[in-house]
Amino acid sequence: MSDIGVFVPEEQEFLISIFYKVGVWMSYADDDEGDDEGASDAEEEKVLIQVLNTLSKKNKKSPFIAHLTAEAARHTTSHKRWAHESDTTIADAVKGGKMIKAQMSPEDLALYKSALKETAQAVATAFREGDQGEKNWGEKIQNTLFKLTNKSLHTEQSISPAEDNALTELFEALKSI
Repeated sequence: MSDIGVFVPEEQEFLISIFYKVGVWMSYADDDEGDDEGASDAEEEKVLIQVLNTLSKKNKKSPFIAHLTAEAARHTTSHKRWAHESDTTIADAVKGGKMIKAQMSPEDLALYKSALKETAQAVATAFREGDQGEKNWGEKIQNTLFKLTNKSLHTEQSISPAEDNALTELFEALKSI
């Protein structure tokens, strides 16, 4: 597996941002109009950071993916800017994949695609708008982390049609790389 050092700093920051953008983009896929946006966004941010940190620990066999996800969580000063850029997430994910394909191994590309899919799935599950199954955001975080470690739960996840469409769009775009 390759090292992120093959990319110049601007490319590194771009690749790091994609993981955060995927999470934000997925959380926006099913926003309810009546939600208290400020409080909801703050809680969604906490869940997304937890997901990114979990992925960074989970991907220790891939230092490249572990670095991207850890840095996406750590770069808090960039989160607001990245969130504003989330409308280009699909194009950015494809562009990032093409950059990796050109400079790194096929295994690194496969791990990149897999980690992006897992990020999107975890966020879609965590951000079920209007879900009454979990009493608070602490439970949502705990359940999301459990789902990341228990793959069988992903097969029975309950997501909205809008989130399902967003996941399909992302997965199809990643197949094109």
